[in-house]
Amino acid sequence: NFPVLLEGTRLHLGVVAAFVAAPVIWFLIARTTLGFRIRVIGENPEAARYGGIHVERVLISTALLSGALAGLAGVSEVGGVHFQVMSDISPGYGYSGIVVAMLARLNPLGVMPAALFLAAVMTGAEAMSRATGVPAFLSDVIQGTALLAMLVALLFTAYRIRRVGAA
Repeated sequence: NFPVLLEGTRLHLGVVAAFVAAPVIWFLIARTTLGFRIRVIGENPEAARYGGIHVERVLISTALLSGALAGLAGVSEVGGVHFQVMSDISPGYGYSGIVVAMLARLNPLGVMPAALFLAAVMTGAEAMSRATGVPAFLSDVIQGTALLAMLVALLFTAYRIRRVGAA
C-alpha cells in the first residue's frame, strides 16, 4: 500500500509520481533527440523515414514508455486507492485520459491542471450524487461539455470566418 500523504484524503504517493512524471515526459518530448523523433513521426512518418529516422524503432520505444506509464498508473490505483486487484478497477479512465489530453492540448505540463479539473468534476459529481440523488453520470456530461467547448475554441482560433466579398 502507498502511504497516504494527507490524513482524511486519498492523496497518496502515486499522485506525487504522476506530478513528477509529467515534467519528465515534457522534457523528454521537448528537449531530447527521442522527443524530436517522436514529434517528426507524429507529423509525417514518411518524411521521418526519408530523413533517416527508424520509425519502427521509435514507435516501439514510445509504446514501451507508454506501457510503463500505464503500469505506473495501475500500480498507483491498486496501491493507493483500492489496495487490491479488482476486475472493474478502471471505470473508463481511458476515455477520461483522452479528455484530459485534449484539454491539455497534448502538452504534458497541461495534463496536470486538466487532470485536477477532471478529478474535481468526478469527485464532485460522486458527492453530489450521494447527497442529492443526482445521477453520477453528470460528470460525463460536464467532461463532454468541457471538451466540446475547448474544441470549439480551438476551431475559432485556428480559422477566421469571413464574409464573402468582404475586404
